[in-house]
Amino acid sequence: MNFPSPLLPHRRPEEVAPGRSAESAERRSEAADLDTIRGALVRRRWTIVAATAAVVVVAGVLTMLWPESYESTATVLVEQSEREGEAAEIPGLAVLERVEQITTLETETELIRSRRVVSDAVDSLDAHVTLKSDGGTHRPSDLLNGFRAGSDARPGAYVLARSNGSYVVRSKSDERELDTAEPGDEMAFAGLSFRLPEAPGFDELAIRVTAFPKSVSAVRKRVSVSPPAEDGQILEIRCEASTARMAQDLCSAITREYVGLRTELHRSSAAHTAAFLKEQVAEYEERLAAAEDTLEAFARENRGVALGEQAIEEVRNYAGVRARRDRMEAEREALSRLLDRADRTSGTRAYRDLASFPSLLQNQAVSQLLTQLAELENRRSDLAQRRSRVNPELAALDERIAAIERQLGQMARSYERSLGSEVASLNRVLGQSGGRLQNLPERQVEMARLERKVSSLGNIHELLQTRLREARIAEAVDRPRVRVVDAASLPLEPAFPKPAMNLVLALVLGLGFGLALAFVREHADTRIHGRTALEGHTDLPILAMIPYVKRSAPVLAAEPLRVDETIRPQVEEGEAGAGLLPALRSPRAENRLGRDRFAGNGREVALEAFRSLGSDLQFLARRVVDGDLRSLAVTSASREDGKTFVACNLALTRAAFGVHTLLVDADMRAGGVARFLDLEASPGLSELLGGETSPRQARRTVLVDDIDTLSVMPSGRPTPHAAELLETSYFDAILADARAVYDLVVIDTPPLNVLPDTAAVIGSVDAAVVVVRDGVTDGSALELTLERLRRAGATVLGVVFNDVNLPGQYSYETYAYHA
Repeated sequence: MNFPSPLLPHRRPEEVAPGRSAESAERRSEAADLDTIRGALVRRRWTIVAATAAVVVVAGVLTMLWPESYESTATVLVEQSEREGEAAEIPGLAVLERVEQITTLETETELIRSRRVVSDAVDSLDAHVTLKSDGGTHRPSDLLNGFRAGSDARPGAYVLARSNGSYVVRSKSDERELDTAEPGDEMAFAGLSFRLPEAPGFDELAIRVTAFPKSVSAVRKRVSVSPPAEDGQILEIRCEASTARMAQDLCSAITREYVGLRTELHRSSAAHTAAFLKEQVAEYEERLAAAEDTLEAFARENRGVALGEQAIEEVRNYAGVRARRDRMEAEREALSRLLDRADRTSGTRAYRDLASFPSLLQNQAVSQLLTQLAELENRRSDLAQRRSRVNPELAALDERIAAIERQLGQMARSYERSLGSEVASLNRVLGQSGGRLQNLPERQVEMARLERKVSSLGNIHELLQTRLREARIAEAVDRPRVRVVDAASLPLEPAFPKPAMNLVLALVLGLGFGLALAFVREHADTRIHGRTALEGHTDLPILAMIPYVKRSAPVLAAEPLRVDETIRPQVEEGEAGAGLLPALRSPRAENRLGRDRFAGNGREVALEAFRSLGSDLQFLARRVVDGDLRSLAVTSASREDGKTFVACNLALTRAAFGVHTLLVDADMRAGGVARFLDLEASPGLSELLGGETSPRQARRTVLVDDIDTLSVMPSGRPTPHAAELLETSYFDAILADARAVYDLVVIDTPPLNVLPDTAAVIGSVDAAVVVVRDGVTDGSALELTLERLRRAGATVLGVVFNDVNLPGQYSYETYAYHA
């Protein structure tokens, strides 16, 4: 009975029925790829498990060794400007408000982490000084009264220890004594000062002082700010520290210093605006007082002037034009003074003063330029906190600010020239109107002009006074633009490390690393794994797939037989086949091993595989070899491929079928057949070829399954001249006699790539089979073996795939006859 399909001869692609569709071929290809991947994962499973376990163990160790870190959070609200309604009424004030705005909401995150804020927080907490006592870390103020450490404190490590009732401070670097004090006394050293408690709760205190700039940089790395949501005004501040109390104190200090800085910036802006407006109010007060005095004096001198209705109307028109001309002239003069001062002043403040010029600010282009200038200065302020002065981005912003400043100056100059042109035009109109009013009293016209001037100056003065009062209120009121929504929290458990998350992450990374390592090892492994890989290295048919067995042993009960010489036919020496006749079957044998030796040991599948191999070899030989297959060489590419296991079990199964079989061990350097069948290796083939023994003495008889017998010629005494002995004509004569007597001669040859002995045997046999061991045979070595066989002219029937892990459906228990 033939074995299932994995043990049948391999069918080449051209033998597949032409009716198979391309879709079926594609599905088979995908299935083969999946089998290859599955096989690789199974083969490298211990690599994947080991790599994953290693990463998990390393992550666990690092998690245990990683110092704990606590995280405290605080929430602040950043208020926006409250002048939106006023901006709709007075565009000039809205522009001024945007110019005064120091930072935008997007820059608050960097302002919180700025050196100004962090330095003040570190200084207030003395965070650059740490105390360690009894294995714990403490804040200086928790153990020492009135502790103060300036930013100039000398870095180093110090020890405060009790000595004869007093406390002594020493430097760890040179053991130099720095200060001594009794409990309750003051101590000062290395820029530190404090008072010892009356009853100190420690005998020794380790004090470490870190350089202040270095401590500030370290704290900045432990402070983060969550960016606000879209159109949001709330920021969340996070601070990390080694203890929960330190994290809360640091977050409170950062929040406090940030709110203080924003309040200071707001007050500074309001104070600057108030100072500027105060100057403008004083100037316009003087001009208004002068105009009022002039008007009063003129009215006293010219009271009682009366004109007719037409004259009054003409005079009113003339006065209106004259007042308009005077107002524009005054505005042009004021603008000229402002621009002259801007030319003499460095920076951008002089151009910001254009915000106090309402007439100019009515121009939308000027308002937009001022707004852009404010935004660029805000961005530059933000970058200046994080970048150096030579940063290219800062330089680009400076260039853009300068360009806008020049554009503002050019627009102001253009407006000044337009005012001059308009004044000149009004002068011409006044000249024409004056001709008509030559006969009208000029006193009335002057009166109207003076009244108009007083009214114009009064309006401007009132507007500036209103803005000045607002600026002074903003400067005086202690109402910051930033308010604390949630105070710094006290963390209840460490934020880092997180064992559960680290374990899951390590498991994922370890699995990925294991798969990558398995892929690398699989890619670098040139050994043959699986049937698909074997088919990729050779186009020879796979004659059989021998399943994996735990111990290399005969698949049938085999026992050396002690033959009774009285029943053996006597054959004269010199006759053909002398001494090579098969031994007579005898029921007498000592220490026979029955079938129960192999019961339940899992070798049934291997037995059926060898039976199927023997049958398939006979059928295949009819197509490949002229006549029946009488001699067969079993070889392999290298050692440990299982060629002796295959040769011996093939001979045993053929003998069990009643085929007169001779097993010859031509590997005279190893002698594996004798060890496999538990025979005496000598005398054997080497002695026979050397003329030291007769053919009958070189042969052994093995009882197979208590019924049939197998003739075995072991290798004999090991010899380094095996190749020379096999190349003699005597070996060809012995092989020819054996083929004449036996139905099948199976020859176990040395590995073809290791020794040259096989080449001498290959040319004398009918055919050969190559044994390939799954996961052991190298692909390039197999290709070299097949190439050498082709060069030697050998007829290779196919490949025996040894030591294969067959699927469960091919196990012996799946067959009904097992019951």
